[in-house]
Amino acid sequence: MRHTNSGFTLIELFAVIAIVAILAVIVIPSLLNTKYMANESAAVAHLKSFSTAMIGYYEDQLDACYPTSTSEFGFYFTHVPLKAGYNYYYATNVSKTSKASAIVYYAYPTSTITGKRIFMVDETCRVWEAKINKTSQLKDPTVDFTKDGSARIIDPSDLVWTQKT
Repeated sequence: MRHTNSGFTLIELFAVIAIVAILAVIVIPSLLNTKYMANESAAVAHLKSFSTAMIGYYEDQLDACYPTSTSEFGFYFTHVPLKAGYNYYYATNVSKTSKASAIVYYAYPTSTITGKRIFMVDETCRVWEAKINKTSQLKDPTVDFTKDGSARIIDPSDLVWTQKT
């Protein structure tokens, strides 16, 4: 009786491993890019939902003002500080002598693994975006409200903002 080896040779196994490795190199970056896009789309949708809610809040107030903090959103909007890999930050120009007439809602990724762009929306309901150049930009912003009521991001200062279409 004769026994034959019907297994794979070492060269055949290496060929299969090489093919799987090449496919992984092709597929993994596209999967990461899809994750970035999904997180960024969720962040923009969250900002648009926020701006719509703030229009309703502003119009319902007798003194025509925005909430001074996230705790005043009430049933208009649910502030979630972290969602889909993005942190959210709310700022307003409220002072001891005036009500809030300008707002900024800012979304930035928790790391460069979860997103590549920062977004913000203001009381005009326009969404702005900026590309992340370094990880030091991933923090709560310092917002300056000018005398005319418009908002300006002071820190991180090296962001280039463009209106999202």
